[in-house]
Amino acid sequence: TAYFNTGVTYYAAGDFTLQPDGKILVTGNYQNGSAYSIATVRYTAAGLIDNTFGNNGLVVVPFVSIDNTTSGGIAVQTNGGIIVAGTNTQNNVHRYALMKYNGSPLTVGVAIKNLDSINFSIYPNPATSQLNIYYLPVTNYSLTIQNALGEIVFSKQNCNALETIDVSSFAEGVYFVRINNVNRKFIKK
Repeated sequence: TAYFNTGVTYYAAGDFTLQPDGKILVTGNYQNGSAYSIATVRYTAAGLIDNTFGNNGLVVVPFVSIDNTTSGGIAVQTNGGIIVAGTNTQNNVHRYALMKYNGSPLTVGVAIKNLDSINFSIYPNPATSQLNIYYLPVTNYSLTIQNALGEIVFSKQNCNALETIDVSSFAEGVYFVRINNVNRKFIKK
């Protein structure tokens, strides 16, 4: 028997699979306070936590705190990529959640709208009331939002991997989210 204590509010395994090298992947639901996420843990073939995977054996993909997010399944591709599927509900909108972890040792790329190799995405785009900003690596980064004239209309320090910004008071138009000299464009409707 092998255990993994996450020290969070709630964690439940949803599915598991074996990698060709015998390592065991377990995915499930992960709740830390009011934040719901999908987490994946990897064990060695001997049943010990594989500390070379993610952050000491654990990868957590954050979602908006009011979401209902569940993990449904996991599979390993022939190239070593790990696919985790689940569901995500926000404001009574139901959608699929799909993550892809690439290679071994692990580098994480989450399949959320507009995510690219530097792990910086914004959604929904266009936005009407809320804008979600997802950024990895998880550090206390600073972000700014500028309008099309280059004026800063919002700024925040010490941000988390997932930030939800109220843009309901923004005028309709084109805006730019800036993190570490990288910009992402979004449209406010």
